Amino acid sequence: MNNVAIIVASGTGTRTGLDIPKQYNNFLSLPLFVHSFKFFYTSNLFSHIIVVANPEWHDFIREQLVNYNNYTIIIGGKTRSQSVYNGLEAAKILSPDNVYIHDAARPFIDSDVINSMQDAISNGADGAIPYVEIADALWQIDDDNQLLSPVNKTKRIRAQTPQAFKYNKLLAAYSSCDFKSALDDAQIATQNGMIIKAIKGTSFSDKLTYKEDFKRMERTLSPKILPRTGIGFDVHRFCDGDFVTLCGVKIPHTMGLEGHSDADVAWHALTDALLGAMALGDIGKVFPPSDNKWKGAASSIFLEFAKDEVKKHGAEIANVDITIICEAPKVGKYREALQKSTAAVLGIPIDRVGIKATTTERLGFTGRSEGIAAQAIASVVQYI
Repeated sequence: MNNVAIIVASGTGTRTGLDIPKQYNNFLSLPLFVHSFKFFYTSNLFSHIIVVANPEWHDFIREQLVNYNNYTIIIGGKTRSQSVYNGLEAAKILSPDNVYIHDAARPFIDSDVINSMQDAISNGADGAIPYVEIADALWQIDDDNQLLSPVNKTKRIRAQTPQAFKYNKLLAAYSSCDFKSALDDAQIATQNGMIIKAIKGTSFSDKLTYKEDFKRMERTLSPKILPRTGIGFDVHRFCDGDFVTLCGVKIPHTMGLEGHSDADVAWHALTDALLGAMALGDIGKVFPPSDNKWKGAASSIFLEFAKDEVKKHGAEIANVDITIICEAPKVGKYREALQKSTAAVLGIPIDRVGIKATTTERLGFTGRSEGIAAQAIASVVQYI
């Protein structure tokens, strides 16, 4: 089915006491909203993602999503319900079967819960929402915080997001009622006769509302972060030419580098490091030199492939470090250019890219100026 996700990210988040809306605050090294975006993007269940946000944050969102496609940013409303309605209207052009509406302040989504919600809709329900049971005692209090009476918690649940609905029915429900004061989308749906199934969720999908929620969730989820490291090494011999290509930058030299592709020894080593971090083999396995398709190819193709593989496996590149080993050419004055080009391909800040150069004190093949070697290390963070 054609599923579209709507991420509601237009709130002010004033209860957190942060300087910026909470959905854009860093959480586990990424802006909060990016975590749920990544889930929808990599799950293979969604054809498109709509991010609903206030206009002043649109540029920031684009910067964070520069390496992604199949998404749209639209303007939010003064209330959550108005923002959702804007998202539903924007989805018309996509003709979705179902729409999943999610609060940007909930960074983690459980794939089993999503599959159960999808099954519920496929089996006749008009929608489905995840929930958690209420474990604590419930009390009603007065304006002075005095206890009044206990509240029976039997058959009461805490609703979470994403909430999933048949698109046409939810759009019709929104279009036929005054939705401004609704608690959530399920309220609008049920008030308009839609049959909504409750699916047991998980506390990992709780909403981050207050500043202490960020710290609590970070402590809870830290064991689920898997750091991974890969090492790459490559060598290319010199040949006739007047430049060498290192990190995509052509550096003048009295010789060139011999290779099936553009012989970018630095990016070849880095590609191997990234593939190694994810246990995906090496560059020769994916791009065999026996295949003429890659003859003269730009090594950015290889590096972009490795970057995409990291992302497909639910991981993010933390930092990379490359050491170029040669007597000449002298790499030092090109260091910033090499950093910038590498950062641009990987889609990470330049301060996460290390570039170093060294010699072997005229020892070995590099010392005899027979070629250039490079070694690279890549650190990635995988959420499991």
